[in-house]
Amino acid sequence: MDVANYYPSLTQATLTSSMNSLGVSSFGVEVVNGFLNALHGLPGAVGGVPVGPDASAVFGTVGLISVDRLLHGETFCRWVDDIWVVVETETDAHELAGLVGDHLNRIGLRENAAKRQILTGAEALDHVVDAEIDYVARPGHRVSVAEAMDLICSGIAEQKLGRVRFGLGSLKFHQSISAVPIFLESPELIDADPKAIGSYFGSVMPHVDEHQREMLVNLVATDTDDHQIGRRIHLAGALGRVSLREEHCVLLQDAALAMSSRKHQMIRTHALVAACRGAGVEKRLDEGLQCAEVTDSLDLRRAIGDAHRRTSGWRRRVGIAQLCRIDPEVRPFLEHLR
Repeated sequence: MDVANYYPSLTQATLTSSMNSLGVSSFGVEVVNGFLNALHGLPGAVGGVPVGPDASAVFGTVGLISVDRLLHGETFCRWVDDIWVVVETETDAHELAGLVGDHLNRIGLRENAAKRQILTGAEALDHVVDAEIDYVARPGHRVSVAEAMDLICSGIAEQKLGRVRFGLGSLKFHQSISAVPIFLESPELIDADPKAIGSYFGSVMPHVDEHQREMLVNLVATDTDDHQIGRRIHLAGALGRVSLREEHCVLLQDAALAMSSRKHQMIRTHALVAACRGAGVEKRLDEGLQCAEVTDSLDLRRAIGDAHRRTSGWRRRVGIAQLCRIDPEVRPFLEHLR
């Protein structure tokens, strides 16, 4: 079930009643109502609760607490104004939907009848189970490195991404680099979940040896498979968390400079950040800015500035001063970092 035009229809009276039933203090109720009154006084504002801010979901959830209490004893779940109830028969479904609809009317709301659905059997399962998600329960004990590796390997073999993410999370907890050789030897495995794998590489990068860093740099700098662009983006982001040798920085700078098409924007940014951080603030700054000018991307120049911001002491001050002098457009974003 769904509530029609829910946010604009949620009155302060209904919200206040729900807050009182939850034991919210009178001061808290007053603050919320004062906030909503101020919003309603803005030009173009409508009644009810505004749609968009995070607070809206909180207010929207609180506003239907009375529906939760009506459904107490049933198997149900609710996300703001979307209500799911599990019943034995279709007759039960109609009766319960009628009760909820009547209750909504009593508190100044109404059901969106066009969105009501009664689902049975496989049709219901298709709506409540996502076949793409692998539900991996967290065990009651800490997962060992060996168990984490088993989860990763079985997950990649079966394309169970949940297993890959869970195993990588456990290895990050242990600060273990055990999975690094697996991915470096077979880069196509990174495509199983490049974001999670990139995050893992970033967390263990300080513990990765020089040879493995070199392999990562070469992979980012020379990979030409545009169909698996996520692999390069997330690995370049991981490299940006550590300092690199000068020759590695040159490779990444050259790769960033060569990536002129728009779809390479994120790779350019991450590769350049990694190169700038590795080379140090006082080196290759002009080359980095020239690379930025290839796309006239303010985001890329801000990324360069962020790389310098993370450098400590006089290098940071010199780098920011140089960047502000050479590139006035980025100055407003860096002045407060001096």
